[in-house]
Amino acid sequence: MLAVASITIYANSYIRVLSKTTHEPIYNVQVITKDGVETSDFLGKVKISPDLNNSELFIKSAGYRQINTTFQNGSKIYLEEFTPKALYVSFWALYSKKRVDEIINIVNTTAVNSLVIDVKNEWGELQYISQVPLAKEIKASRGRVVKDLKKTVERFRKLGIYLIARHVVFKDDKLANSKVTMAIKKEGIPWKGNDKLSWTDPYDTDVHEYNIAIAEEIASLGFDEIQFDYIRFPGVAGLELKKLNIEKNRVSAITSFLEKAYKRLSKSGVLVSADVFGYACLNSNDTGIGQTLSEMTKHVDVISPMLYPSGYGKFFPHVDIVPVEEPGKTIYHSLAIAEVKDGINPLKFRPWLQAFQDYAHDKRKFQRKEIKDQIAGAEEFGSSGWMLWHPSSRYKKEHID
Repeated sequence: MLAVASITIYANSYIRVLSKTTHEPIYNVQVITKDGVETSDFLGKVKISPDLNNSELFIKSAGYRQINTTFQNGSKIYLEEFTPKALYVSFWALYSKKRVDEIINIVNTTAVNSLVIDVKNEWGELQYISQVPLAKEIKASRGRVVKDLKKTVERFRKLGIYLIARHVVFKDDKLANSKVTMAIKKEGIPWKGNDKLSWTDPYDTDVHEYNIAIAEEIASLGFDEIQFDYIRFPGVAGLELKKLNIEKNRVSAITSFLEKAYKRLSKSGVLVSADVFGYACLNSNDTGIGQTLSEMTKHVDVISPMLYPSGYGKFFPHVDIVPVEEPGKTIYHSLAIAEVKDGINPLKFRPWLQAFQDYAHDKRKFQRKEIKDQIAGAEEFGSSGWMLWHPSSRYKKEHID
């Protein structure tokens, strides 16, 4: 990102960013101007060129609602504290009026105030008609299930719902099979995982460009946040990639994509987040997939580890607990270990929590107790909210309220 403005030149040209609740200064807030990005100091002060008077500012920080305003020298800007508590809405659930009505009822009657909506899925399908040339060429919009996503977004926004667009990046069956040169291959043809879906190569900068162009379109539809998922390598040996499959290269590829995407989206009025494996919170390496929190968090506003207890082994590393039996402790310790290991502000975290039946251990159902315990673990840690994942978007109000 662009360098912070010179203190000497702009010593008397500034704004102050304060909490709307406490009127205390907020440190490390990002203020995006047409010239670049500035950051608030411990007094909440942001130094800005006087040449930008009356120009638009976009102000954002994890734990607060982002705002657009205009620069007036010496003005105080108050940010509203906000903690997203979200449900995942799948690509196909958005088509079901009954399912959507059920979800809206949960939002209206529980602490849930946000939705994570599939906009680009693992099949490479888009939930809107794209004008990106490559998306049109490969017919990425052909599988959409809603006629007018922007209208759907407007409906949710009128209800005061914070909207997060889930954007699957490198797992893209449509692009990988339409443009074989962009695919991860095995024996010269696009490789398919156990789910029969192909992946694009994270080393390919054309794949980066395609996904960033899509993200920019998604931002224009009215979402509050773009959440990148499958922002990783498959973690399978023996695949054909454009570069040597070693940790240094993998980390560089993932970080490079996020850095470019974050810069391009910086003036669009959206926060940027990324999903990571739960083990990324615990491991000192890249978990074999290119994910290191210390690097990724430099280029996102929020990091979202998938802390599903069923995704861990029978015993939790470093702490004497059994994940599926103690889901709240699993969430808390995963985040606490990552905070210490990588030196990350707790407000940078917004974890994914498990709302689906265990598949790896004793097949127990995750219902009210298990869900509430996970939420309590996230809140005790002090994360910037939480998100519930059920692959079919089937939730029960009594499990959440």
